[in-house]
Amino acid sequence: MKLWMKTKKKKLPLAFLLAGLMLLFSDFLSAQGKSDKLELAEEYYKRENYEKALDIYEDIKGNPETDRKIFEHYLKCLDKLKPSKADAASKKFLKRYPEELPFFINHYKRLASSDKEEAGKFARTRLQPLFLKAASTTEEGFAFLTDAGDSIQSSVLLEEGIRKFGLGTFWEIRLEQLLKQKKPAPAAELVVKLISSRVMEVNELEGKLQEKIVLSDFTRAMQIALLKQIQAEPGNTAYPSFLAWIYMQKGDYEGALKQYLALDLLDNNGGIRCYQLGEFAVNASEDKAAIRAFKAIMREFPQSQYRFLSQQKCMQLKEQVVKNTFPVDKNEVRL
Repeated sequence: MKLWMKTKKKKLPLAFLLAGLMLLFSDFLSAQGKSDKLELAEEYYKRENYEKALDIYEDIKGNPETDRKIFEHYLKCLDKLKPSKADAASKKFLKRYPEELPFFINHYKRLASSDKEEAGKFARTRLQPLFLKAASTTEEGFAFLTDAGDSIQSSVLLEEGIRKFGLGTFWEIRLEQLLKQKKPAPAAELVVKLISSRVMEVNELEGKLQEKIVLSDFTRAMQIALLKQIQAEPGNTAYPSFLAWIYMQKGDYEGALKQYLALDLLDNNGGIRCYQLGEFAVNASEDKAAIRAFKAIMREFPQSQYRFLSQQKCMQLKEQVVKNTFPVDKNEVRL
């Protein structure tokens, strides 16, 4: 026979339930009230009624979510009405929210407007660690400090970013900075470092530098830096390959041919680079340069699969040259 024990369910007192509901409702009303007050304060601020806006900001501040929304306008109101309290209020925000980058940026701006030296110190000791938390914020920080005219701290931040996140992340920013500062030699050294560290494929790097390579001082510095590196690392084919590409961008097919021919001989590949150079020259209507490239293959790689093709190309191009030349030079039709 089973014995059943009756248990009484404890009922919560009605007063307790009502109190809980009232508490939740009051929190809701409080949040709603703060939202309404914030909108009203912002409206006063837009109308430049800083006194009324400040009264409301003072009433609703103290909550992280609210403080993030109001701090900039709140501090500006203090600047207008109670300037002696503005800096102290800004420092309180920094102490209360040590990881909130916007608060620190705002404080830096305040310092920069009155004391450049103090602003630089603040950027170095307080802003930089926050900017360096991620590659994206480092890039944002560099742009911000550059726009603020703090070239020293922006350069320091960029160098720290490169050390922490790698050259591949910031090389384009660094290159742009060096070219704007008219420092072609360091810019060229940066590119050589990119090639040696193999941060990216040489073809990709060439594509990214397509527009920059037209700058004559930079191009000249690149040629010097690459020639030095070729002597230092004769076995690294990336340097002569990149140098040949630079010659091609300049329209110096003779210089490009010397580099490509040396590479083809080193690889014993039948002259593929020279053949590609010849075709490139044909497409650029540089017939004589193309003929020299194809002749190099015929001379240096007599057993190459490109030899017969090069001979055909030479014949076609020479006929073309003869047709476009007057008077006719019979020697031009001989191979």
